[in-house]
Amino acid sequence: MRILKEFIWYKDHFVYHITSKDNIKSIKEKGLVPNLGERSKLLGDNEKAIYFFDSFTNMLDWMNVLYKDENKDNLEVLKFNIKRRKWYLHNGGEDFYVKRKVEIEKLEILRVYDTNNNIIPYSKFNYDDNNNYKWIKLKER
Repeated sequence: MRILKEFIWYKDHFVYHITSKDNIKSIKEKGLVPNLGERSKLLGDNEKAIYFFDSFTNMLDWMNVLYKDENKDNLEVLKFNIKRRKWYLHNGGEDFYVKRKVEIEKLEILRVYDTNNNIIPYSKFNYDDNNNYKWIKLKER
């Protein structure tokens, strides 16, 4: 079987991107813009892009890899659809990325609530708890 470097999904397929809360203001103004940040370079990435992961259950793992020495409560998780969007593999298929900007209208931000409807910070987040996940349109936040 031949594995291609680029792919296009023709049905809904949501992916996730982690960023610092400090970046949200800029993202709300410009959308999610391809970049080559220090974290990307440390992981061997060498191209301006928007890197993402495709399984929500890997969120904490990616936070620990990308932001291992930082407070997880200073992070945000964004979701967007790669339907009909060209995306690429990198690092032997371990990294995924898109090269084009994701418009603000296509971005959603994660909020996790406990059973009392209190927001749960990522430092206290546990997949096994009975949490309520809400994705909110970023432009409406």
